[in-house]
Amino acid sequence: MQSVSQICLVGDGPVVLALAELLTSDRVSYKFTARILVDLFPSESAFLGDLKKQYQVLQQQEESSIKGGRHSRRVRAEAGVSDTPAAFLSGLEAALNGSVPVEPRRVLLRQDVLVQNLEEFENDNSRELTQSFVLACSATAYGAFLDRMHPYLSEGSTVILLGAPLFAAYEFKYQLAKRCPGMQVNVLEMDEPFSVAVVQQAEGGVARYQTTPCSRANVAGATLNETRRSLWLASQLCPEIIPASGLIERALLDAQSVLRPVFLLSALFGARVDYLSDVSRLLNRANLSLLVEIEQELSALAQAVHSQPVDFARSLREEVDVRSEAQGPVCDVTLAEAIVSIAGRWFAGHAGLWSYPLAQQYLALYVGDYLVPLAQLGQLLGVKTDALNSVITLAGAVNGVDYQTAGRRLPGFGLSRQSVLDMTMSHGLGY
Repeated sequence: MQSVSQICLVGDGPVVLALAELLTSDRVSYKFTARILVDLFPSESAFLGDLKKQYQVLQQQEESSIKGGRHSRRVRAEAGVSDTPAAFLSGLEAALNGSVPVEPRRVLLRQDVLVQNLEEFENDNSRELTQSFVLACSATAYGAFLDRMHPYLSEGSTVILLGAPLFAAYEFKYQLAKRCPGMQVNVLEMDEPFSVAVVQQAEGGVARYQTTPCSRANVAGATLNETRRSLWLASQLCPEIIPASGLIERALLDAQSVLRPVFLLSALFGARVDYLSDVSRLLNRANLSLLVEIEQELSALAQAVHSQPVDFARSLREEVDVRSEAQGPVCDVTLAEAIVSIAGRWFAGHAGLWSYPLAQQYLALYVGDYLVPLAQLGQLLGVKTDALNSVITLAGAVNGVDYQTAGRRLPGFGLSRQSVLDMTMSHGLGY
C-alpha cells in the first residue's frame, strides 16, 4: 500500500490552491495529503478567507449527505465533480496543452485536500505525520510563519521556498535558529514552478484559474546535503529540476524578479497600469536598454562569484524549453521576444485585476525582497550596480519608501560581510 505524505501549503493567493491541485493529482508520483493553512498572518488577503468559507460549506454539505444516507460520490456527481482523472488534464495532456484548469470547488472536494486554521491543525492527530512545508510567501513573512508554526517543525523536515529571493534559505534558517536553537531542517530555494492566471472571475469572490507549468526550475539549498534531501519534493512541483551551484547563482538565474519591477515602474510612471495585461504595449527602447544594462551588471556580479554569465533571454526560454541555447551577444530583439511571450504570462495572468495599489504592492515586493539584496551583494564585492540602484531609487520615489534601508538587508538575517566573501571564494556555493 502506498504511504501518504502530509504536506503543508502556506501562501496568500491562488498559488496555494494550484499547489494543492497539483500535489493531489495523478501528475505526481507520491500520494499527498495537502493542508492549506489559513489565518497564519495578521494581514492575509480576502482570498484565503473566501477559500476557507467555501471549504466549510462543502464539508457541511458532505456531512449532511452522509447523514441522509447518500454516498459522498453521489454528492460529488451532483456538484459536477468527477473522481476520475479525466476531470483534470493528465501529465501528458498538460504538457501538450500547456495549461491545467484549477476550479476551487473541484479541488476542495478532494478527500486529500484540507483547509485548516492553526487550531484545527493542532487538533488534527495526523498532523504529526507532517514533515514537509511549501512556502509561497514573501521572505519577510518567514518570521511570522515560524512564530506560529515552529512547534510543528521537527528534525529533518523539508521546507521548499517558492520564488525565493537571494539568500532566502539563510534567512529562514536564521529565523528558525532564534526560535529553535540547534534544530536542523532541509531548506531549498526554488523558482516558481508555474504561473497562475484568473480565467473567470465570478460574483461572490468565486473564480476559476489555470496554471501554466514551467518546463524547468532552478533550485539551491542552504547546503549541498539539504539540496539532495529536498529534491524528492521539488521534483513533484516541476518536471525538470536543475540544481544551481549555490544560492547566489540561483538568484542570478531568476530573470523574472528583475523584469517584473522594471515593467511595473514603466506602467506606474506612464499612468498605464491597464497596459500590464499586455507588456508588449509597455516595451520601448528605454526599458529594454535599462534591462540590458542590468543584465551586464549582474553578469559582472556572476563573474565575481565564479558563476555563469546572466542571460535574461536564455533564462526565460529555459522555462518553456529545457534545450534552450545561449543567445550570444546581447540582443534587444531576442530579449523583447522572450519578455512578451514568456515573462508576459505573469502579467497577463492578472488581467482585469491590475490597479495602482496592486502594482505598487508587487513593486514593493520585488524591489525590497529581490533587488536590494542583489545591489548589496554588488557593493560587498566591489561591482557597480548603477542601473539596478536606479530601479530601487525610482521604486522608492513611487511608493514613498527608502528601500535601500527598508528592504531585505544581508546583516538582517545573519550574513556578515566576511561570510558573503567566504561564499564567493567557494565559487558561490555557500557550503
